[in-house]
Amino acid sequence: MLEISLYYRRRIRFVLLTGDLNEPPPDRSDEIRLATKQDVPLISKMYRSEDIYYQRLEKGYQAVICVRGGEAVHMEWFCSRPYYIWDGRVIFDPGPGGCYLFDLYTRPDHRGRGLWRRAVREIIDYQVLQSRRPLLFSAVDYANGPAFRAHLKGGFTGLGLLEFKQVFGIRSWILHHTAASQRICKWGLAGMSIARLACRDGAIRLTKA
Repeated sequence: MLEISLYYRRRIRFVLLTGDLNEPPPDRSDEIRLATKQDVPLISKMYRSEDIYYQRLEKGYQAVICVRGGEAVHMEWFCSRPYYIWDGRVIFDPGPGGCYLFDLYTRPDHRGRGLWRRAVREIIDYQVLQSRRPLLFSAVDYANGPAFRAHLKGGFTGLGLLEFKQVFGIRSWILHHTAASQRICKWGLAGMSIARLACRDGAIRLTKA
């Protein structure tokens, strides 16, 4: 069904980690591990409803959580399959061996303590155990400059900027590559068209899905 929207715009930066992670020393007082269904009530106390997390686990998505004093204080979700970025009307495909990180959250009273980087380290170790190359992708809202700088400080590299617009039911996706002065643009109808970002050989490509 055609969606009529007067004007909507969203810009997202994509980042990639292929080397080692710059991380703080581990805090032995924290329990950092993969989440299970039994952890859903814990993480839902931080953010979102339990139903959302149960659905994600049923789909095969996974999360690393940090537990401190019996309470979850941080989470980072990840998957190794195509993931639908709903508010950008985009399917992101991390490619063979790739892993997409999404929906990280740290409780406000525990921010700035390096929990995110320790959670990413746990994901890297898990990928290695699964005989997968630690090729990690993430997306950062363009307006969230501190988060983007934190990724760069942690060892990530900027891949490109995806700009999504919807005006009177017409959608456009514009991919600006970081490494080259290249711009790819796709068009479609709202409610009928989505785009697909696929990562191959360390670069992202934009196609109509």
